[in-house]
Amino acid sequence: MLRVSIPLVAGLLVLAGGALADDLGGRVRDLYRPYEKEGADAPDATKTVRPITSKRLRTLLDRDEACTRRTNSICNLGFDFIVNGQDYKIEKVEVSPVDTQGDRANVTARFLNMGGRHETRYEFIREGEAWRLDDIVALQPKDFRWRLTTLLSPKKGGRAR
Repeated sequence: MLRVSIPLVAGLLVLAGGALADDLGGRVRDLYRPYEKEGADAPDATKTVRPITSKRLRTLLDRDEACTRRTNSICNLGFDFIVNGQDYKIEKVEVSPVDTQGDRANVTARFLNMGGRHETRYEFIREGEAWRLDDIVALQPKDFRWRLTTLLSPKKGGRAR
């Protein structure tokens, strides 16, 4: 008969959660790879992040896409939120170590887009056993700061059509 102690199992679960959080930096880094390829077609940012989004962010993105289809025009997102612009030439992508605090984790990406410095924070939450992208915050350039969930929320600044 196999005997397993509860503290041992709990410790292994904590380690597994930490290992998953450590992988978030790699996930964020991977978001930029398609943009770094010279002459590649622009990826769809919403489709790119959808597999890793939280329920809350997925709902907001789905609403925005439905609005765009219904109105046949841009509703809330007139730019690519991964590269923080409409046009791009991405270089020198650096991703910070994961900053984990309980069921929340942040990863910051720094990169050049068409020569301009950009800094974007990816905020993850734990849903069940998985880490999910819950928000994206543009920190730099200072004159174009935004929070994705605010842009997508009609009550907080986004448009509801």
